[in-house]
Amino acid sequence: MKRRYSKMSDAPVRIRTMRARDVGAATRLWRRSSGLGQDTPATVLRFLRRNPGMSFVAFRGRTMVGAVLGGHDGRRGTLWHLAVAPSVRRSGLGTTLTNRVLAAQRAKGIRKTIILVLRDNPKAVSFWRRTGWTAMPVVALSKPGR
Repeated sequence: MKRRYSKMSDAPVRIRTMRARDVGAATRLWRRSSGLGQDTPATVLRFLRRNPGMSFVAFRGRTMVGAVLGGHDGRRGTLWHLAVAPSVRRSGLGTTLTNRVLAAQRAKGIRKTIILVLRDNPKAVSFWRRTGWTAMPVVALSKPGR
């Protein structure tokens, strides 16, 4: 696979599995992105413990430029909070991070993955449609926290 995003600056983009020490920078990146950033560092750490090796971060030098959470419930995968810094958007990094999650899920026998995208986030909806995801005809319901 051609890595277009590594040509965006002098420093290449490196991708690795998300670690506990990455959670602060990841939550800051998500909060700067439209439609993301509702989780606290504590909830992200709990998610990482339940889904080891399925979430990824990308760095240019020492700066985090991408992050994504991936997991599964034993039958269906989930992909949450994909964010790419504006400086590397439309470079292939979002697709690469997504593919890392999907590969980690396939390694665990997960063949179907869902994402939740807010309707009022047109950039995200456009990205997911461009990369081959399709909308499901569902009614979305949510119960506020207790």
